[in-house]
Amino acid sequence: MNRKWLIRTALALVANAVALAIAALVLPRFEIGSFWLFVLAVVVFTVATMAVKALLGRFNRLGTWAAGLVTTWLALLVTDILSRGIQIEGFFTWVFATVIVWLGTLAYDLIDDRAFAEVDRRIPGSGPSARPT
Repeated sequence: MNRKWLIRTALALVANAVALAIAALVLPRFEIGSFWLFVLAVVVFTVATMAVKALLGRFNRLGTWAAGLVTTWLALLVTDILSRGIQIEGFFTWVFATVIVWLGTLAYDLIDDRAFAEVDRRIPGSGPSARPT
């Protein structure tokens, strides 16, 4: 398995946990269950985000804020339905939770892309062309 993929996945899990926790701290109707249920919810959210991005395909490649918001909302919906780690109640809670978590994932994506681009620039043979076929 690709080490860069594992690092990115681990960092995405941490970033998603932080974004979901911030949403829970800010929004009174966004509730987090027990620690282990929250961990499960973070995993479900991260997998759901990857799945929704794959399903949206070309729309997500456009890099638009709308595609990001739709992806985040769908991933939150899947997580809310499939896990008891987070519970989201009320229209405005859904709206603000989507925006908060989307901003968190946007910040993570920017940092992640720049960090790995810098590593690829500084370490010869670590870029996309170095991937095994």
